[in-house]
Amino acid sequence: MRYVTGGIILAGLIAASQFQDADAQPTGCNAAVIHTHINKVSKKGKMVPERTVDVRAGANDDGAAFYMSKMAIDADGSPNAYHPDPGKGLDALSSAGFGKSCNVLVCKVEGQPKQGYVTIPSGPFQGFFVSMSTLNDKSKKREDHERYVSATHVPYVAIANSVAKKLKMAPGDVAFAINLKNGERSGAIFADIGTENTLGEASIALAEKLKVPSSPKTGGAGYQIFYVVFPNTKATPPWPRDTSEFVKAATEKFEKWGGINRVKACEPAAKNLS
Repeated sequence: MRYVTGGIILAGLIAASQFQDADAQPTGCNAAVIHTHINKVSKKGKMVPERTVDVRAGANDDGAAFYMSKMAIDADGSPNAYHPDPGKGLDALSSAGFGKSCNVLVCKVEGQPKQGYVTIPSGPFQGFFVSMSTLNDKSKKREDHERYVSATHVPYVAIANSVAKKLKMAPGDVAFAINLKNGERSGAIFADIGTENTLGEASIALAEKLKVPSSPKTGGAGYQIFYVVFPNTKATPPWPRDTSEFVKAATEKFEKWGGINRVKACEPAAKNLS
């Protein structure tokens, strides 16, 4: 009889351990590819494919989507991002479409780059061009550099317009980013429409939080950054918004999405994260 009892106890212990293990393990990725983006780089004056980036989402994720990509550094919105003297700006004038567009620098006459660009008239950034971010404070004039989200102060992501439309993501929504190489992570805000050539752009401030070299000219990281974006999370008005508030909101969204265990389940390169 004691052997039967022992067998029952042993079976119970095994079953209990199985339940404990199941609770300790990630629940699984449970996501499918919803968009494939082709990142491109310039070679011999031509843009050529570099790598594809799969954007994935789960059926029960409330629209949240994620992807692993590189990190290119975006200086847009910073008051010292661009200067008529190329050596003084954080980034190269070519990155702003200088002389060709009004997409980054504020034109003196809207839509007419040949008429010149607005410069900051006074203060510590006098003489720098006024650089725009897509997300902005509409209560301020377009010529005022304080209207825009500063890349040097605000952790933000830039997302290609085609991807933002696919994800139904709008400037002002929150996001979360993790450097899979060192485990550094931070909440962020979607503040700029990025180039179609790169899905994986971030502000100087976000790069610094993830301990990525943050120079727009020489910095950045390879395909080691995991991004999660959360549609329908912008505030009213979308900007200005306190950084600590939206970072907290993004972190809470990330944890609800599944947190680090979900990242590990979805991305093999994240297996050593804690």
